[in-house]
Amino acid sequence: MAETDFITLPQKKAKKQTTSGGVFRKFQATSTDSLIVRQSYGGTPGLAFCYSEAADRLADTYTGQPIDDTILLPYLFLYRHAIELRLKDLILRGRRLNQLSKGCSVESSEEIRRDLQQRISHNLAGLLDELNPILDDLGVPPVSGDARNTIVNLSQNDPGGMSFRYMDAAAPGSDHVDFTRLREGLGRALETVTMLDDFLDAAAEPILEFAADMNE
Repeated sequence: MAETDFITLPQKKAKKQTTSGGVFRKFQATSTDSLIVRQSYGGTPGLAFCYSEAADRLADTYTGQPIDDTILLPYLFLYRHAIELRLKDLILRGRRLNQLSKGCSVESSEEIRRDLQQRISHNLAGLLDELNPILDDLGVPPVSGDARNTIVNLSQNDPGGMSFRYMDAAAPGSDHVDFTRLREGLGRALETVTMLDDFLDAAAEPILEFAADMNE
């Protein structure tokens, strides 16, 4: 599945499209000249793509000049959040599939989200530790190797989802980073996590078929 399959690309319409208030209504478009559309983005996977796409577009502005230091933390925040959204969505889907395959009561999405928030919150390493046994139970390869190492290192820099957002949560001093290698490494890690969607889809087919047969 292509990333943009999650997104319904907007048609060139601008009148009477706003359905919520705030800045969306205050700055509502009245022409297509500078139109941009807020939408559902196909759920969590689509929103994760939006964050990684925004990060990649920001990274494309890098020219190796001192002013480019200003994009590093915003870039990391966007990419980190894309990975977090992906991991949480995989946990939610995998956990429900596991419960269904074992004939257990299947938790609601909201129950799982609340549980993750209470136990793990925004910690990427913790989310990986939660996800991998679920994948193993479903016969899906876990996140391992360089992808796991990169995500765990990212979690070390920002364990609670605050260090890339607020200066009082960031480490003091400075770090000299190879931005090209950083971008490549994060890209590979996110790609590895994203590909698990297809593995989960394959694992889900016999489980859903069995559940449907049992309900007949």
